[in-house]
Amino acid sequence: MSRGDWVQALYTLAGAPTVELEAAYSTLKTYQDAVMATNLQCLPAAAWAVQKGILKGVSSTKLGLEQTLTREQAAAFLQRYSNTLVLNYSKTNGPAASSFADYSQLSAYARDPMNFCTKRYLFQGSKESGKLYLKPKAKLTRAEAGQLLYNLSQIASR
Repeated sequence: MSRGDWVQALYTLAGAPTVELEAAYSTLKTYQDAVMATNLQCLPAAAWAVQKGILKGVSSTKLGLEQTLTREQAAAFLQRYSNTLVLNYSKTNGPAASSFADYSQLSAYARDPMNFCTKRYLFQGSKESGKLYLKPKAKLTRAEAGQLLYNLSQIASR
């Protein structure tokens, strides 16, 4: 799954809010890869997500919409999405991210977001040899993305 696909999925889940094209262009014009994007379909979603603070660039000039999304990036998106839409969660007593065997592999920026997600049972990890792993640097598959969106829809409300 690409970062652009993930942003499109979150945008759709939010009800595909109207994005004014001129404002969208103004929002995205500093990102060279967005201006040159071949997948124009996700640009309204990207503009919305940048305006709301959900999507942050991989650099000051690149959004990385065509880059593969990692699991830790997905967690960061989910936390910002939840905070922006002021979502309430029915469950917040999940395990701390630090209790997972590969917690030390999380990037510094992703530690709080992943903890947010594990505490809310969005990410539940995978069990191997009796230990739970987050696999933060692994690519997020479409199946995993579907599961995350399903989990979000089941335990979060506005």
